[in-house]
Amino acid sequence: MRDKGIALNTITYSSAISACEKCGQWQVALRLFNEMREEGVTANAITYTAVISGCKKAGQWQTALQLLDYMQDEGVTVDTMVYTEVIGACKKAKQWQQAVQLLRDMQENSVPATPITYNEVISACAVCGIFKVTLQLMEEMRSKGLGVQTVTYSSVITSCEKAGQWQRALQLLEEMQRTGIPMDTITYSTAISACHKAGQWERAVQLVDDMQKKGVPANTITYNAAISACERGRQWQHALQLMHDMQEKGIPLNTITYSAAISACEKVKQWQMALQLLKEMQKKGIPADTIVYSAAVSACEKAGQWQMAMLLMASMQDKGIPADTITYNAVISACEKGGQWQRALQLMKDMQGKGVPADTITYSTAISACGKGGQWQRALQLMKDMQGKGV
Repeated sequence: MRDKGIALNTITYSSAISACEKCGQWQVALRLFNEMREEGVTANAITYTAVISGCKKAGQWQTALQLLDYMQDEGVTVDTMVYTEVIGACKKAKQWQQAVQLLRDMQENSVPATPITYNEVISACAVCGIFKVTLQLMEEMRSKGLGVQTVTYSSVITSCEKAGQWQRALQLLEEMQRTGIPMDTITYSTAISACHKAGQWERAVQLVDDMQKKGVPANTITYNAAISACERGRQWQHALQLMHDMQEKGIPLNTITYSAAISACEKVKQWQMALQLLKEMQKKGIPADTIVYSAAVSACEKAGQWQMAMLLMASMQDKGIPADTITYNAVISACEKGGQWQRALQLMKDMQGKGVPADTITYSTAISACGKGGQWQRALQLMKDMQGKGV
């Protein structure tokens, strides 16, 4: 446009920057902004808001803060929307302390914070598991007469989930029910995840039931968290019942679902059920990964099914699924239990050839296999190798 003799002014630049922001081209927007400054064209609040919004979407929190400083230095009015966008950039980059500081700056500069502003700050703290600060900010919202919403509670419950505060998460759910704030799928799923991490499988299952009674739809994430809680609590039958419920309701099962269920079976030596689930996955076209196979192999190992463990390892190789140290350790342990010392040593050799690191468990199991097979010289050699490699 400049080449054609058309003068570029604030409106022209702002429109172009806004267009770039909407298309996710934050770098182009920033380049235009810098060009604008070099050309001596004044940037207004609309210009700054567009550039900062672009930075927020890209998680460019430092650039967003710099732009905020420019605004203040140039006397451009910094309103609630601008502060909220900068806070959003900090949230995306997990800069919770900076987000809180910006809220305090707003208060010092008499810029009103809205529920959206507070929710952004609380969310920034939540993703980092800073649950005490999220609770304080929610109380602050109440004291200022700002409506505490479902999204607020969801963020605070998320902070409790990340901090291992499952009891506090459940208290917040009860508080929502008591005060008439609607509970949604995200709220429940996060609380269930908190119970899973704390090994509270009964609470997790109870929450799924509660969702059904209240008509709150559960999704794959909800059920995966509950199934994982059952897996951790060694409740394989409950895990399978939840999978059945998912299928009846048409909720998609994924790799995580099967991985948790197979692991639940593995923990209680239900190797046949673990293999049945693996077969079911394959029929449905759900991809099985290293974690899934390792759980199935471990189930076979615990039941002394070394031949099946070896077959699963071969199946992984055929499908191009990489075996890791955990997988190899499980197969080697299965061979050790089955008196297959030669196979155990061959597996160690395979690990070395594929660059899979052998750990203390690998060596200890292989040494035990050699010991049971009367191969004391090989056992001693493994001990020397172990010491030499600093394992």
